[in-house]
Amino acid sequence: MTRSDPAARFIDRLPGASKRGRKPRSREAAERDALLRVAAAVAGANDLEGVVDLAAEEALKAIGAASLTISRFEAEGARYRTLINVGQLSDWEERHPANEVYEVEQYPGLREMSRTANPYFNSVDDPDCDPATRDFLISVGKTSDLGVAIVVEGEIWGGIWATTIGKSSFQAEDVRFLEAIGGQVAAAIARAELFSRVSRLAYEDPLTGLSNRRALEERLERALIRHAAGESTVALMLCDADRLKQINDEHGHAGGDRALRNVAQALVSAAAVHPGSFVARLGGDEFCVLLESLERIAEGTELGAIEEIAADAQAELASLRPHVTLSCGAATATARTATVPKLMRAADTAQYVAKRRGGNRICTAAQIADVPNPFTVAPLRGGTLAERITKATEGIGLALNGELARAPTLDRLEHVAIALTEAAGLAVCSVSLAATGSDFLRELSQGDNRDPRSSGVHVIRSWEEFERYELDLYPETARIINAGSGWFTARIGDEASDQAERAMLQHEGFEGVVAAAAGDDDGVYLVELFSDDPASDLQSLAAPLALSVAAAIPRRPHRRSARSTSASERALGLTLAVADRLARATAAPAVCEAAVQELQRAFECTVVHLVSIAGDQLVLQAECGVIDTPPGWTQAADVGLIGRCIRERGTVIAPDVNREPQYRATRVTRDVRSELVVPIYDGYDVWGAINLEDVQVGAFGQADARLLESVAAQIGGALTSIRLYEQLDRAYVGTAEALSAALEAKDSYTAEHSKSIAENAVAVGRLLGWRGEELRMLRYAAAFHDIGKLGISRGLLNKPGPLTKEEWDEMAEHTLIGERILAPIEFLAPIRPIVRNAHERWDGEGYPDGLAGEEIPLGARILFACDAYDAMTSDRTYRDALPTDEARRELRREAGKQFDPVVVDALLMVLESADEKVSRPRLTTPSTA
Repeated sequence: MTRSDPAARFIDRLPGASKRGRKPRSREAAERDALLRVAAAVAGANDLEGVVDLAAEEALKAIGAASLTISRFEAEGARYRTLINVGQLSDWEERHPANEVYEVEQYPGLREMSRTANPYFNSVDDPDCDPATRDFLISVGKTSDLGVAIVVEGEIWGGIWATTIGKSSFQAEDVRFLEAIGGQVAAAIARAELFSRVSRLAYEDPLTGLSNRRALEERLERALIRHAAGESTVALMLCDADRLKQINDEHGHAGGDRALRNVAQALVSAAAVHPGSFVARLGGDEFCVLLESLERIAEGTELGAIEEIAADAQAELASLRPHVTLSCGAATATARTATVPKLMRAADTAQYVAKRRGGNRICTAAQIADVPNPFTVAPLRGGTLAERITKATEGIGLALNGELARAPTLDRLEHVAIALTEAAGLAVCSVSLAATGSDFLRELSQGDNRDPRSSGVHVIRSWEEFERYELDLYPETARIINAGSGWFTARIGDEASDQAERAMLQHEGFEGVVAAAAGDDDGVYLVELFSDDPASDLQSLAAPLALSVAAAIPRRPHRRSARSTSASERALGLTLAVADRLARATAAPAVCEAAVQELQRAFECTVVHLVSIAGDQLVLQAECGVIDTPPGWTQAADVGLIGRCIRERGTVIAPDVNREPQYRATRVTRDVRSELVVPIYDGYDVWGAINLEDVQVGAFGQADARLLESVAAQIGGALTSIRLYEQLDRAYVGTAEALSAALEAKDSYTAEHSKSIAENAVAVGRLLGWRGEELRMLRYAAAFHDIGKLGISRGLLNKPGPLTKEEWDEMAEHTLIGERILAPIEFLAPIRPIVRNAHERWDGEGYPDGLAGEEIPLGARILFACDAYDAMTSDRTYRDALPTDEARRELRREAGKQFDPVVVDALLMVLESADEKVSRPRLTTPSTA
């Protein structure tokens, strides 16, 4: 602090500032320990009020004040609201006052602090004391006061006000100490605001303001834990917005966004009257309603509430524009749906069937097939197989052109499957869909004809029996799916049949299958009829089945309008395909690669580029198509049609690039004739652009542009989520570093020790198969595993020589203290068992719980071995470090006693690998002129 600093000049005016010199060591120690406790609280704080309370109490004790108050400025600094009063208070003062507010202009010192952040000091015996301030101090029974500002990221947020009683007054050191306390409170405020902002963005859908998928899954997981404990009932409904693609085509991207916001509004409004409801947007056009009741209610009642929410939401949407309806699937938590994935899958299967049955309805997982299908099939009896097939196909033709003429595709195909299964006396039939843009075949319906008591085929009711198959694993199925039409038969005993089909038949207990495919706007449907009789004549069924399936796909009427819908036809399902790919991407490069692959597949254009802005240059992030851009390609960000798109922050369509003065051709793009460029936003900033190019003139139109804008929004949302998640992760790491810094002030060995074992622990975890979130939590556990030593005295931590039994018992408490320190920090819940058990031994002789073998969490076993090795190879106050070879021999000797043998083997592999890297000679490159 320089002498010209206002704070320094102020301190010089304090009584005793130039006379007293250093305060006694005991007071220094008290202030240092107080700061340490506040710093530790700030580092792990998820409760700002708790930090403020602790800071006030610690500051009061450390400086020996009569009372201390922490307050904040409001109304742009015009008012000063008290948050907490501690110490000797007047009768009217409260610890947490509801409405203790002061007008800043009435108090000169406070007014000056609110504008300059300079501290102020008053004493009732000072003739220059402001009269209003003197009167106030006397009214509260105080003789002097001291105020310092709390400054948060350059803004004056509030202040700390301390008082004395009697003749004692404050010292210069008190100003510095309260400023340090104010700095810690400011750090807590800044962290709280950062976590609030980042966490809100990480858990919130930016378009609708609803919670996002991540928030829903975490909330659902907690709800299912309560359900498993018998504390609540849980129901889940997935809702898919119908006709969203048509709305985007007709009203543009803004119209689609408005429709999604309307859906969010309708669901929130409908769910609001049901306590325990939670509404989220999962992404794209998919929403979710979670309904949890903490009262045990009659089974099925929760589904009634869910159906009521769906009906109310549909009714509200009917009055909003653009008009959108909902396809809903609901499921309740049961023993079979006790996990997040299973309950989500149950509701998703029901929702998918609701969509395929025409939308604007709700299906439940318990009764997927009980959605009314009025088009029944009368069982056929008597006659030859050929006669029954002929009669069945005649009935199919009449139904498809009569009562089923306007029915959804699934109902029409289900009618075909059931009629021919009945006619041929087969066992099971199924209808599946390979959606456009998907590599999987998904079952939508199954019919079972094996029950001799049944009067015909009935559709199964358990969502668990619906499957999803990877197309590439079934070549014969993939062949007709890829072609969009065709048929095949397969038998277990026929070696010429597709091997994968034969394996599937054997696994499912059937003798043969006949299958046929046909496509519509949703994708390609597959109808399969299964026989459990080796003598079944499947070949006779193949042609009638193929013709009936093709006839069941609704035909488009002739349109006299010349309006082009090429973009929608080529890119049908693109939005869903991109959403599915991006949901699995956890890094920006993966997002870019997935996006260009799906775009090239949908648009079938010559090339797709995805570029980002780096300074004043464009950088190629991903590419797909027939043009190979040279490695290291860059381009000025303001050049060409991409540059125009970025400058104007809007879509650019060039039907013929030869007529575009701004177009810049390169050697590899000389044949390109048309281009479409759309900006990608990360938040409010342009992150980069998607660039489509084609060798045909006029390859892209307005419909293509709107679709590409929608995809760009998905990509931007994914990039924003990844960036925010990384920010949140860095904030979490900052928490670890802050607590480690607090620990370093007390035990420098422990801080370095915590840093050094983290790398080995993560490497061992990776060898043992841990990935992603598990490794991240293991890294946190390594940083925090000794944090409980904050509660151990400095003398004991740094004692030279061995500990007595009593001292050892006290030291062993640090694992429990560490667990308690971490308890309020919700996101660190997974590491608390690791911190608690980080000193348990494989043979059960450790502490605090005496766990043995695999009872000990694997993370704790990893940390124990890494901790021990680092301790053996580090200098301590009571012994020198062991040579690394001797330390490794000790690990081997204690494997199976102190340490998990598998962990020891992995740790030794990590250490040996590190040795090889250190001993490997550096490669040098000869210099050139």
